[in-house]
Amino acid sequence: MNVLLFLLGCGWSNMRQIKKARADFKYAASCYDVLGKKTKEAGCNNFIYDRYEYEVILRCYKDTPRGKFWDNWVFRLSPANLQIAPEAYTKVSKHTICKDKEVRIEAYPSEEYEFGKVSK
Repeated sequence: MNVLLFLLGCGWSNMRQIKKARADFKYAASCYDVLGKKTKEAGCNNFIYDRYEYEVILRCYKDTPRGKFWDNWVFRLSPANLQIAPEAYTKVSKHTICKDKEVRIEAYPSEEYEFGKVSK
């Protein structure tokens, strides 16, 4: 029972983080600009990334302690007009923090992605 409550709490906390991040993009003309600003404010000057045909996955690279979101989570950038597979649509929508005319940005907790592996 305690494990279930812990897992539910983590999921709730993650969704609060996503909701808060969406608010940071609310009036943004450019998703790229806001992502750059927020990660820079969090002390991110370097990133680790994986690049695929239609997406880039990135995370702040830093040797100092990480914060809760901008320098800790993994971001998936893909073209805004990219068709999402029906079986992935719910997950992608749930994790999308910004979509403008150029790009869709999704946010995932760092434990959900391992760099160097093919994304699914």
